Amino acid sequence: MCSRPKSQELRQLRDILTKALEGLEDIADRNFPSGSWPSLDMPISPVENQNQWEPHKDPEIQRLSNLVVAAAYQLINLVREPFASLVDVACGVRSLFHYPVQLHSPVFLRQSLLTAALNTANELNVAEILREYGTQGADVLEIAAKCQADAEKLGRCLRILATHHVFREVQPNVFAHNRISSLLDTDVPHEQLREDQLNKYETYTGHNDVSAYLGHLDQISASDVAKASLCHLEDVRTTGELYPSPKQTPFQKALNTSEDLFSWMHNPEHKYEFSRHNACIRATTRWNASEALLSGKRLFDNVRAGHVKLSATSFDWNSLPEGGIVVDVGGGTGKPAAELAKAFPRLKFVVQDQEAVVQKALKYWQVNDPKMLTEGRVSFTAHDFFKAQPVVGADVYLARIVFHDWDDKHVIQILKRLRAAASSKTRLIVADYILPFASKSSLSSLIFTDSPTIDPPPPLLPNLGKAHANTYYLDIATGRREHFRSTFKYFKKLDGKSSK
Repeated sequence: MCSRPKSQELRQLRDILTKALEGLEDIADRNFPSGSWPSLDMPISPVENQNQWEPHKDPEIQRLSNLVVAAAYQLINLVREPFASLVDVACGVRSLFHYPVQLHSPVFLRQSLLTAALNTANELNVAEILREYGTQGADVLEIAAKCQADAEKLGRCLRILATHHVFREVQPNVFAHNRISSLLDTDVPHEQLREDQLNKYETYTGHNDVSAYLGHLDQISASDVAKASLCHLEDVRTTGELYPSPKQTPFQKALNTSEDLFSWMHNPEHKYEFSRHNACIRATTRWNASEALLSGKRLFDNVRAGHVKLSATSFDWNSLPEGGIVVDVGGGTGKPAAELAKAFPRLKFVVQDQEAVVQKALKYWQVNDPKMLTEGRVSFTAHDFFKAQPVVGADVYLARIVFHDWDDKHVIQILKRLRAAASSKTRLIVADYILPFASKSSLSSLIFTDSPTIDPPPPLLPNLGKAHANTYYLDIATGRREHFRSTFKYFKKLDGKSSK
């Protein structure tokens, strides 16, 4: 089976959608009183539903609707960033778990099937196995033999994934990679994974971040984010202060632990989860084009010593002096800092995190870019950001994807430590998740474009709906930490408290 050129596939899907939609319009014109298809914004009235013609019982409408759904979903996966498609599979389904159920219940199994299938393929290293077979693919019997699984059950998992455009079923029971599934491949030889699954995230290749990210989200039966999401209903019913402590979240309820997530992962019993999480954090750079970080677009330049300046405009890294110091606070293994260091070699970057994370970071970069370390463009330092900041008077303190992990009290503590170390010229750049309302708001135009005056075209949702749904999934599905902040007003509030 040969793949078609992408441009041809785009045109074919466009034509299918156009013809099917025109067919639905013709039917609506003949059968609906208004002459148009019912608006998605209009609720269904029980009385009207009894008296009106029911379109989805019409065989022709069913046929056309199936074409629209199939073509639209394939088009989504064709044009969307493949990583986003994988994350959609990993946490989109699980975000339905808004009530506690038993892991073996039919309700749980129905709702988690797609996510569970992805987790199964990831943990059984199917992506690494299929790499060896190329575009012709491998029979599920061969795949199952290599990963010591039941061939029939594995085939069903891979088929539902292929139905959602993750992997390809090139002929009955023969599966191969496609653009989306190929991102799961860590490039680690399958034999090494057979020896020790920990090699998946301890070999320090530059290709295991996506697998790690999905594994962190996906593990239905393991002690990760998925279990915590099952406690969501119980958590929502709990009134009072929103997560007064990082030790009082659904994560603790689900795992029956008093530790916060990071302390829990540092337990030697959870070394696999800890190694995977370190690789997972590197994948967060995939959420934005590298230009977004390099240009500083949509970052918050919100503290200059005692002066507040809050905006969503670009930050000019070249405005910093020769040899300027940028401290990446809680920077993990340093992937964002490394990208900045390559783009701005005149600057020095100091990445701070916990000692165990720093050690893994050094091993990772000694394999992937040792010159960056030896030249001193990026250095790593163990530091607890709740304690006094050791780098005083840095040109920039960068807090990227840090604050959403902590409650207000702890975020204010971090800000106070940075404010105390800042000089009159220091900038604090915050890069974190923003959750705009699904209705029109001051952030709507910034989601669609850098211009504050251009909104998404109607009838699209102001927040672009499904196109930006993954961040909302993370807000709900993780269920282990304080909800992501949604407005500029929130940062203003925190800045005011940190100055007291």
